[in-house]
Amino acid sequence: MPIKTLHFTNFYHSCSGGIRTLCHALLRAAERRRRPMCLVVPAEADRVESWGEFTRIYHVAAPRSPLFDSQYRLLLPHRFLLPLPTSIPRIIENEQPDLIEICDKYMLSWLAGVVRKRWMPRVGRPLLVGLSCERMDDNLAVYLGPQWRGAASLFMKRVYRPLFDRHIAVSSYVAEELLDAREVAGERVTVLPMGVDADCFGPQHPKCRGAPSPAGQGGR
Repeated sequence: MPIKTLHFTNFYHSCSGGIRTLCHALLRAAERRRRPMCLVVPAEADRVESWGEFTRIYHVAAPRSPLFDSQYRLLLPHRFLLPLPTSIPRIIENEQPDLIEICDKYMLSWLAGVVRKRWMPRVGRPLLVGLSCERMDDNLAVYLGPQWRGAASLFMKRVYRPLFDRHIAVSSYVAEELLDAREVAGERVTVLPMGVDADCFGPQHPKCRGAPSPAGQGGR
């Protein structure tokens, strides 16, 4: 039987770029392969968007981000940390996934700890995967100042990394903040580049020469 995967991210709205593009590509691939996959994202109101027989998106009502880009909404930790019958625990209980992947270091990463500690008694013990598409130390340095790089590094290695069974990083550079100085990407941290499809875009196609990079338009 194919595994069932459940994916969470806060980096998603109707006009967002890279993460949304990646998630939609995964949904299309899962549907082609007849593999159950669901995506959970913040939204203005609760609704379920069917992508086919095997795939769907759960849109969960959430407040707008108070900082940076207000087009984004945030699924906040109290939605699953408190022992309340909220939508996120219900989705996990109904889906009973074999694997949960979380792309968010700030708010949703704590969900992995809740599942790991078996605080949801009607949920099994799926494999927990953290997807890293950027570095926390870079983000904090840009928005809060370079003095936060040390705190970010400590959090990533001592707190964030142990929450998950496995990690996927989009580059070796991104993977570095998950590893101790003597480690290399390997059993627990996999580097999986998500670049341009070289079969469709590349110098062998004359029309692609001089065209804007798909990554610069929100793609990968």
